[in-house]
Amino acid sequence: MNQRKKRERITDAERKEAYKEASRFVLDIAKLVFAGVILGSIMDMDINKGFVFGVG
Repeated sequence: MNQRKKRERITDAERKEAYKEASRFVLDIAKLVFAGVILGSIMDMDINKGFVFGVG
């Protein structure tokens, strides 16, 4: 017979910690995008600056 494993629920503290880690990750990605936009606008490259600002 197959016995189904009882699923363990995530506690509120674990969920809060996971959201905290996810928010740190998203903040790091936002910082990298912001830095890329700034560097892209400062560098004298052949790019459409309006497009870079819009996408960033």
